[in-house]
Amino acid sequence: MELVVAFKEALPDTRLHITHENYIGGWDALYHNRCQLVIGAPVTIPDEINENGAFAWKNMGELHWSLVIGHWSLVIGHVSLSSAGTERKFDAYSG
Repeated sequence: MELVVAFKEALPDTRLHITHENYIGGWDALYHNRCQLVIGAPVTIPDEINENGAFAWKNMGELHWSLVIGHWSLVIGHVSLSSAGTERKFDAYSG
């Protein structure tokens, strides 16, 4: 919320319409003119954006993601992920 307040103080005549997109959806919203600004877009930039030349971006930092799966999920016991040379197998929740 601090970012919204700071934005409104800097540009008081600007109207904000805040929406939520999932992962690559922020880039998609930019490309299809559903928004003019995305905060928190993933570093994986789709080719349509990267090669377009009409968009600019700035890295604001790094965000580490965690995969969270509910104990009721059908994928438990079937998911294996590897990242940075490590592999984790997610077993059934026994709690």
